[in-house]
Amino acid sequence: MTNPRDRKSVLIVDDEVGIRDLMQRLFARRGLHLTIVTNVAEALAAIGSGRFDLLISDLSLPNGDGAKIVSAFRERFPRAPIILMSGAFPPEAQMRSLQALGVCATFAKPFNIRDIESAVFQALKIA
Repeated sequence: MTNPRDRKSVLIVDDEVGIRDLMQRLFARRGLHLTIVTNVAEALAAIGSGRFDLLISDLSLPNGDGAKIVSAFRERFPRAPIILMSGAFPPEAQMRSLQALGVCATFAKPFNIRDIESAVFQALKIA
């Protein structure tokens, strides 16, 4: 049996309940430890108190800018990969600055679940 401390820990941020439920079902059954939050404030609190191997975040949140989450995550976890998803990505210049922070993949909603699953396991180096 896998030691719980060896489980990869993922922070998921999305305001859409359907996306959160999908991520929960998909990744929990694969043994990942998930922290799922709905907004910028909850994400920043989780980043401040948790330990994460990966961030999966929506950029378009109703109560704030997802870029704040990316910046805070990168500051606390300098080597951890980041995957972004959004129904509407920001202008190209802002996307370049986010990619400079180490974003390894971006997905436009609606996305193919197999594509994001593959990106997550590749980012975490899980077969």
